[in-house]
Amino acid sequence: MYLASSIMQYSINLVIKIADKALTREIVLCKNRSIMPTGHNGPYHQIESPLRNSAHWAFCFSKLYRITGDQRYREIAVRLCNYLLEPEFEHKNGVYILRQKGNDSCNGVIGPAWIIEALNACIGIDIQQEAASSRQLQILEQLEYSNNIGAWHRNDAYKGKLTIDYTYNHQAWLAAAIAESGLVHSLKQSRTFLDHSMTALRVNDNGVCHHLFYAPSIKSKINGFQIRLSKLRGNSPYDKEAGYHCYVLHPLARLYRIFPNHPLFSSTTFQKALDICTKSFWLSLEKNKYAYSYNAPGLELPFIFYVFGERMPMSKNDLLEIMEFQLENTYDQNLGIFNRNTPDLNTLTARTYELCFIFEEVEDAKKRT
Repeated sequence: MYLASSIMQYSINLVIKIADKALTREIVLCKNRSIMPTGHNGPYHQIESPLRNSAHWAFCFSKLYRITGDQRYREIAVRLCNYLLEPEFEHKNGVYILRQKGNDSCNGVIGPAWIIEALNACIGIDIQQEAASSRQLQILEQLEYSNNIGAWHRNDAYKGKLTIDYTYNHQAWLAAAIAESGLVHSLKQSRTFLDHSMTALRVNDNGVCHHLFYAPSIKSKINGFQIRLSKLRGNSPYDKEAGYHCYVLHPLARLYRIFPNHPLFSSTTFQKALDICTKSFWLSLEKNKYAYSYNAPGLELPFIFYVFGERMPMSKNDLLEIMEFQLENTYDQNLGIFNRNTPDLNTLTARTYELCFIFEEVEDAKKRT
């Protein structure tokens, strides 16, 4: 793991500063249940239920409690987790409702991933541990996994089982979340996902990851044909893929911590995806609507660098400059929220939780003392 202690402390101080402001925006539903302000899925403008941002903040506050011992963080994390366990109006037929618009109500398989990872973080801080573990199992049982494809089907609250989610970052995020849950069959599925990623993950000539999950299926071939047709018509997906590059590498870094010897991580394709990670590349995304205003490199890149920094063509000073660039362009120092140059301040602010993954080192040190 590769991160200077100064950047680690900078990150901790930043998250604490943002989280302390967020404490004032808690929406209390009853004595032991709360939610956080909702967003609209960034540039997609899809109205979301409180589940997503409440899950993100539950993760963030849980991690902060683990490294600081501050009871304020534990108490709000417990209230948010209680909401995730009993969301009342945000589920139907036992399935979570993440959004009101889009192709489904679950936001592909990434919606369930956000809930699972939040429950992972909350378990062990005096929440209903048995209930949280049971809910994780329930979510996993609802998501059918295709061993032949190496990916999960979507499960909609209204329509039931749908097609496989062919968005690569969605599948990677779910694979990481369930692998971190530690369940034996989940680990097997996540490992199989990585096996299929040897061909499912593709990159552009410069190393930017494709948005699609490629598979030996008719639907995947249709998706690929539609992309090629769009390119011929001058509608390249490259800008979107560049804006999501961090969001692909982040869950893969999490999977690397669990499966460090998997051949995907020593492959030419994966190294190419790391080779594009230069300071100039990240700063070139300033006007990309999928980057700093939504998939924030300043919040996601520190963890990627923490795991893969020795293999990336950038320095610790470069990383710090990108983090500061994120703050200068999107963060309001007085209000403590990311409300500048973004269409969705609540979601971008909630995504502070993505920076918390680097706290693993601090958590481990506390366990040893």
